Amino acid sequence: MFRPYVDPHFGLSYCENFLYMLDKLGNPNYRPHPRLARALDVLFILHADHELNCSTAAMRHLTSRLVLILP
Repeated sequence: MFRPYVDPHFGLSYCENFLYMLDKLGNPNYRPHPRLARALDVLFILHADHELNCSTAAMRHLTSRLVLILP
């Protein structure tokens, strides 16, 4: 089953608009909860800042501390 396309609401922030477009479904007065929009905003920032996989992140942490890895 396909859901109808929801146009963005230009008075909302990026995350509020994201939630609005996901959950509107025919309710013209729908507005996302501000706390949920703020949590999603923080989550997007953390994901953008830490999108490396675990082994890459571990090597970056080790090399930034100048740790020598001997075989």
